[in-house]
Amino acid sequence: MREARAVAAPLDLLRYVPSHPLGGSERSGPEHASASVVDGIVWALTPTDVVEPEAVDLLERWIERIGARPVRLSPERHDRLVAFASHLPQVASTSLMGLAAAEEAGEPEILLLAAGGFRDLTRLAASNPSLWSEILLANRGQVASAIDLYVARLMAIRGEVLEGRGAEVERTFDQAKQARLGLATKPTVRAGVAVLQVEIPDEPGALARITAVLGDGRVNIEDLQIVHSPEGGRGTVHVTVAAGAAYRAADVLGAGGYDPIRLA
Repeated sequence: MREARAVAAPLDLLRYVPSHPLGGSERSGPEHASASVVDGIVWALTPTDVVEPEAVDLLERWIERIGARPVRLSPERHDRLVAFASHLPQVASTSLMGLAAAEEAGEPEILLLAAGGFRDLTRLAASNPSLWSEILLANRGQVASAIDLYVARLMAIRGEVLEGRGAEVERTFDQAKQARLGLATKPTVRAGVAVLQVEIPDEPGALARITAVLGDGRVNIEDLQIVHSPEGGRGTVHVTVAAGAAYRAADVLGAGGYDPIRLA
């Protein structure tokens, strides 16, 4: 906002609504452009006191029309929350990948042993370096605070492991597991659609079978999300269909041997 005040006329600032779409991926460039990038995402609006309410309302309605979910936050609260939810994951992913790359110099096989968990955790390390440098420096104070808290959490786990406090290690992991499972069961729901939750085995062809069942039943899939069980052996699929097709989709899945649960 400081930059905007430096270049914009006072009357223009009345209609300037700072906002932040929380969507995208580690890929960039027009070849990776897709309308689905904004579909169902949270779009933060951070107006200051000088912004006309009508301008905020207008932008909010436009965001809803393109399929995103507007959320109003103060600029300060936005910066603190994204430091945890967006910036810290990028820092953690980049740091882990950098550490593994440095260790590879002395242990060439280290990345050969990288399993799915390592690949998932380091996916963000493939993001645009120049872009992320600018993002982190623009929010440097909040990012530094988030890193400090994350380091403190890592040091607490380090102490539990080093001192052999197995019960505390298990409790730490269980608390995080329950929090993650709670997150996985909260799919984003847009207006006019319904979400069905379906349990499937975690095996090759399982997803193809459920999509084939719906296809044979003439049910169009609007969106699909897979949540793998941390225990392995099974997974959860969130199937998004048009609201008017929800009952038919449930019937089709039931006839196909599934036990769908409507979430919304």
